[in-house]
Amino acid sequence: MREICLVLSPGTEVTVGEKISAIVTGVCVREGHNDPKSVTYEVTWWDKNDRHVEWFQESEVHGDVSKTVSIGFRKNAQ
Repeated sequence: MREICLVLSPGTEVTVGEKISAIVTGVCVREGHNDPKSVTYEVTWWDKNDRHVEWFQESEVHGDVSKTVSIGFRKNAQ
């Protein structure tokens, strides 16, 4: 059995919240409590001379869906 997860590719330009323009620099896929998966994104942005790096839930990060890539996980039958 294989489970596929679609995520934004690192390097994708995104918007966090309503006005922060950022770049995806990392993706974390974990087993969720209510969902089979939980995706968080590490995003990086600049505010004048200050660089910010934070992790956000999938629902907080908005990007071009054509920039998604699929990640597959093989589940062993038990």
